[in-house]
Amino acid sequence: MQKAICLALLVVLPTFCAPGQSEAGQSPKAPDILHVTTHMVQVNVIVKDDHGHPVPGLSQSDFTIFDDGKPQEISSFAVEQTRPPVSIPPVPPDIFTNIPDRQSGGSPAVTVILFDGLNTRWEDQARVRVQILKFLKQLQPADRVGLYTLDTRLVMLHDFTSDSESLVKALNSYSGRSGNEVKDSEADNAENPPQWVDSVQDLQGMSGALSSAAVSNGIAQWLANAVAAEANYYMNQRVAMTVNALVAIADHLQGVPGRKNLVWVSSGFPLLEGMDQFEQTGDFSRGNTYGEEIKRAAEALNDVNLAIYPVDARGLMVDPSFEVNSRPPSMAAYRRMQRLKLPQHLADNFPTMDEIAKRTGGRAFYNTNDIQGAIRQVIDDSQLTYLLSYYPTNTVWNGQFHKIKVKVDRPGLHLQYRDGYAAVAEPPAASPSGEKRLESAVFSPLDATGVAFAVKTVPEKSASSSRQLTVQYWINPRDVTLVPNGNKWAGRVTVVLEEFGPRGEALKGLSRNFDFDLDPAREKQFLEAGLRFTQMLEVAPGAERVRVVVRDDPTENLGSVNIPLDRVLPQSQPARK
Repeated sequence: MQKAICLALLVVLPTFCAPGQSEAGQSPKAPDILHVTTHMVQVNVIVKDDHGHPVPGLSQSDFTIFDDGKPQEISSFAVEQTRPPVSIPPVPPDIFTNIPDRQSGGSPAVTVILFDGLNTRWEDQARVRVQILKFLKQLQPADRVGLYTLDTRLVMLHDFTSDSESLVKALNSYSGRSGNEVKDSEADNAENPPQWVDSVQDLQGMSGALSSAAVSNGIAQWLANAVAAEANYYMNQRVAMTVNALVAIADHLQGVPGRKNLVWVSSGFPLLEGMDQFEQTGDFSRGNTYGEEIKRAAEALNDVNLAIYPVDARGLMVDPSFEVNSRPPSMAAYRRMQRLKLPQHLADNFPTMDEIAKRTGGRAFYNTNDIQGAIRQVIDDSQLTYLLSYYPTNTVWNGQFHKIKVKVDRPGLHLQYRDGYAAVAEPPAASPSGEKRLESAVFSPLDATGVAFAVKTVPEKSASSSRQLTVQYWINPRDVTLVPNGNKWAGRVTVVLEEFGPRGEALKGLSRNFDFDLDPAREKQFLEAGLRFTQMLEVAPGAERVRVVVRDDPTENLGSVNIPLDRVLPQSQPARK
């Protein structure tokens, strides 16, 4: 069976089924692709001249990179330039894969547009929709754009494509989000209290015993606390759902090569302040940082090299007649208010937008109605980029934030790159955060690409009415971490199979760990042919799809695909009623 799956995959995935093996069957010397536990930092650098044009022709010797002020040796250097996506042949109907090139179309740069209905007021969504539609109608052949929406869950309207018509059609199918999460989570709701407050006021007027100033003040304080508690509850809900979406996007893009952009169009960015504190100090226990949720988002984004471009959906805000919040603004916010002539409560988002953009190598766009132009600028940023990689020296991996500085030995150039990273240690196998991330991947609407793999399904003949499948796996050896074990190399992967019904309900789950030790002979075979094994699955009655998740346990990187059962099971074996 292992030979059968390799031969089948060679037809459509020759470079992934057997690295080092040609289609003619020749086996040259196996390449050195052992993936061992190391800490490498990647920095994607955009270089422009004074006119905003990309600067080509730079080499590794032109760059110097510093980690907390200490110069670092650049271990690898690559130039990534926009080109039309390659044509990739379809896979056979019984093979399912999450190989990153199939997600990105082989393009060196991809852009996700996240239309955030959860954190955006309904009145702002119509303008955002029009602007995104304008951009999509002018899509260029080299653009690779994915379109996602967020309300109570993340939805992929369309994965990466340069087909303008299909993206426009996908966006037209989305009617927007009219929930009250944003309004209900605002702390100043006491000025416009919810309807249930009327009953408290009626209660106060019904009894003369409540007329004293002390009791009235007590009720007022109770009311303020109740409104604040309700706002805090809804804010926590928004943060949790936003974090789940960011983690899913990070997992989806982790294995995709080249420049990765996230255009996050939203009226509010509820978790950015907490993420900033975590990345600077490694501590999320103080302040309004939403604890483990922020830690989970920061860890997911840390190694993906994803540039975030926050775009304020509120558009142009020039009316200075709004009442200014009594809380004193920060110096950064005050400067923005002066420059833009805005009251503080409208400019509060701007510092966090700037900060998350700076931390990830993106740009923030606010106080503008030209959302279409902002998205175009993001993609133009990706026309030419330089990817620098280095192994930090004398770094303690304790979660502390490390400042990155890049210099180019040429005058008059402007650089854009992420300005740091959190030195988070590799989590132990089966850590609580890793188990949470694994569970999220099972229910995610996106395929994770941190571990590239393919599965082939073979229906088994059975005398009973049950449905059985043999699932044959091939896992890219580049994504499997090996650790020394005497004179061998050891590794471990976890495979989860979850079956879902027609309403998306989970019916049955199966989890299995695969441990292996490779002696020199098996190591060579592993490098040439990848990791392969088979697994039997008895399909539950009523199941319509199987979610397959593969985790490389030492790094907790993930890969996942869906298997629609109507494509692989014969009609002669229906589900039991």
